[in-house]
Amino acid sequence: MEKPLRVQAVLLRAQAAFFQKGAAEAVGHLLHAAECDPARARLHLLDALQAAMVVSRTAPGTQQALAAARMAPPAPADPSRADQLLDALVGYLDGDLSVVPGLKEILAEVTNPLWARRLSMGALLAVELWDFALEERLARHSEAAARADGSLVILPVSLWMLAMGAAVRGDLPAAVSLLSEADDIASITGAPVHWYAHLQVAALRGHQAEAEALIARVVDEADERAKGLLTSIAHYSAAVLANGLGEHRRALEAAHLALRDGDIGMTSLGLPELIEAAVRCGDWSSAEQAYQRLHEHAGAAGTDWALGVRALMAALLAAEPDELFREAVARLGTSGTRVWLARAHLNHGIWLRREGRRRDAREALRAAHEIFIEVGADAFAGRARLELAASGERARTPAQTAVDALTAQELNIARLVATGATSREVADRLFLSPRTIDAHLRSVFRKLGITSRRELSGALSHSLAEV
Repeated sequence: MEKPLRVQAVLLRAQAAFFQKGAAEAVGHLLHAAECDPARARLHLLDALQAAMVVSRTAPGTQQALAAARMAPPAPADPSRADQLLDALVGYLDGDLSVVPGLKEILAEVTNPLWARRLSMGALLAVELWDFALEERLARHSEAAARADGSLVILPVSLWMLAMGAAVRGDLPAAVSLLSEADDIASITGAPVHWYAHLQVAALRGHQAEAEALIARVVDEADERAKGLLTSIAHYSAAVLANGLGEHRRALEAAHLALRDGDIGMTSLGLPELIEAAVRCGDWSSAEQAYQRLHEHAGAAGTDWALGVRALMAALLAAEPDELFREAVARLGTSGTRVWLARAHLNHGIWLRREGRRRDAREALRAAHEIFIEVGADAFAGRARLELAASGERARTPAQTAVDALTAQELNIARLVATGATSREVADRLFLSPRTIDAHLRSVFRKLGITSRRELSGALSHSLAEV
């Protein structure tokens, strides 16, 4: 076989392994491609690092990929963005935070063809650098390109990424709709489900039995497919769930597991869960060590999400935390991360109540409770409700709404039709027939108590407002 054809065959095997079999196998193929194709070795090594991120920071293949990238041929005098990304990424993985501004600059170029084949890398780096808005921008551009090209491999990945962003913003109905659409497309192509956003949504909802069953299932699948990052995300989700339920000892154990391998994304996701759990358990040593790492990384990232969470974690550790809590609320209020804003209010309210400032405590706890109810974060809402009761105020419990009776697919169809889309347009988007769309709509109308498409938008808004 001619050398170019041999390299192309290796790359095709790597792509198939990455999307179907497991990223660990892909790493080996891409390292082989770099050896066989010196002229494009840096590109192959960049892709090997993308696959390695999904495997685990501690896996042998990942260490081989990072070692090979360190020894890569130097970038040309006029380096491409891919060259700059490779060097910055190696620096970051080696602990050099001075490369963060350069990484963020490259990530911000969401229309750069560089990201067309490196969506997973872009998403993970955006999360690691505390920027979910950027993660969503990457996903939206990728979704538009995938729809234009008819790429049923990339489209569900883009939708799963958008669902993750929606969950963090606090729009769980949108996240559920996006997950339904992505899963349906994956079932058509036979691609494995990306569980990251499913885990995030389940953890935030806080329905313990349902979430724990999903976490256990994902851990088993991740172990089978050698996807260590997915295992870390599952443990992180367990920590969120346990912190929401007030089971802080379990949260601490899960957060330690999530952070064990130092996987990309865990800096912004896992460290805050560990710090809150450790503080509530009185494990000040673990909390302070984790905070030092978070302080440094959040400062380098510099987003409102990063600095708001940093202020909140500092408040949990401070003897006089009032101003830090207020800073956290102010920054998180502009960050778009409503769940974290509510968590800042909750923790501020807990401290205020214990200081005997019951009126101020009720104000903070009421704000937390209202956001958690609106978001659908039931476990955290329960914590806020208990704290409100302890402060002398009885909080309302969330009521079931008509929207709760809709299946994930019905909710997705309803939201799309509510924008004015026709049955044909929705059918084309969801790879269903118009007749199937109309059948689902009849069920939606019956459950919502309406008779026409014109009433959908109002019915959805009214039901969601009732909670």
